[in-house]
Amino acid sequence: MDTVSKLCKRYLTVTRVYFENIKTLNEINNLKAYINSAIQIVRKAIKNKIHKENILESPFSIETSLAYFKFYRLKLRQLKKVLVIKSGEGLSTNLKRNKCKVIWEDVESCFNNRIRTGFISNLTIKDPLTFLKKSFKCFNIKIKKCLKESLLKVNVILSANFIKPQTGKVDLKTFCTKNNVIDRTTNLKRWYQVHVFDKLATKLEEFAEKDSGWALHELLGLKVNVNKYDPLKVGYSTFVSVPNYIKTKHAVVNVKNDDPYCFLWSVVSALYPAKINSNRLLSYPHFHNVLNCDGIKFPITIKDIRTFEKLNKLSINLFCIENNNFYFVLFVLFPKQMLNSKPQVDINDVSEEQLLFHFTWIKNLSALLSKQLSTRNHKIFICERCLNYFRTRDILEKHKTYCMNSNKCCVRLPKQSEKYLSFKIIVIRKKFLLLFMLIWNAF
Repeated sequence: MDTVSKLCKRYLTVTRVYFENIKTLNEINNLKAYINSAIQIVRKAIKNKIHKENILESPFSIETSLAYFKFYRLKLRQLKKVLVIKSGEGLSTNLKRNKCKVIWEDVESCFNNRIRTGFISNLTIKDPLTFLKKSFKCFNIKIKKCLKESLLKVNVILSANFIKPQTGKVDLKTFCTKNNVIDRTTNLKRWYQVHVFDKLATKLEEFAEKDSGWALHELLGLKVNVNKYDPLKVGYSTFVSVPNYIKTKHAVVNVKNDDPYCFLWSVVSALYPAKINSNRLLSYPHFHNVLNCDGIKFPITIKDIRTFEKLNKLSINLFCIENNNFYFVLFVLFPKQMLNSKPQVDINDVSEEQLLFHFTWIKNLSALLSKQLSTRNHKIFICERCLNYFRTRDILEKHKTYCMNSNKCCVRLPKQSEKYLSFKIIVIRKKFLLLFMLIWNAF
């Protein structure tokens, strides 16, 4: 017994041959009924998830066949209008001037993670590259709507019938692209140029250079698969809710990540602050589009943060809080101009073998620490570099100039194994003014 996938392939061959030989309105109506019947069969197969019951069924083939049937149905409507005009039945003579060259039609999908599947049907264009350029408008409108629901991973499939002039044999060829991420900061025009137009143009050129003898016979259209994207989901998450005594201060942004990349999401939240829903992933661009993580393994270790700083020209100040054997690492992001002036801490000896970290961004250091530094209820202004605090912003700004130029040392408390100190590198030294007070009592 034939599968639905094989039946669709035969139906499509019959449809194409019949369509190419249509001459009357009656033949159009007959083919339209045939196509509608095929569409109903495919829709029923998708609805009943027949591909899960029969391993011989191809969900990709079933879904794509539905798109092709819809393409031929559109072509029939266009052909019918042309034949009506020729037979003098009174359609507007402006039809040719106003007709669409490409049309998007939604297609039912076999896949649960698919947000939307569409087929951009080609009605009149002969050149594939011209068709791809004309298709961008439809693509742009639909993708922007989908972005309101989720981050996206999108790929496309260009379909065309090719013919061998020597034998007259016609065969359907497809050219696919890989899935690529689209988020709310993505430049869709640039994305389409790089991941759709350029990729497909290269594939078409390579196909032509194979000297296979195939010539373009008919350009069907572009199938667009829009998938929901859960960023690099690997089965576990490093997200942990911060302790209540921090949460109530509303001074920290804790992004609800569902992956081991809490550090990267926290950095993105600092670079691209969200006005609302600051704890949601959808409020930010994906870190792959804005950060360089080459060579860094995740979940990140404290030691690797220095490498990350150099790769991205950022400067990060860390604060660690232990809570039930779990370490919350809160950080402040410095301006880029402070990168070279930030005191460097030697963290090569930090033991992290058994430690678990969760990273969050401190958006308001004063709100987080004010109760610990002062019993007064008015706002204080804290230097994020040295943690001294001041009563006014003007005094803080004056201090920052001094702090960046003069305060080039960083305090690091020694471990038990480092309780004996000695000088090793005498060349690296700095003079400090030390004040002593001597109190002498005479008896």
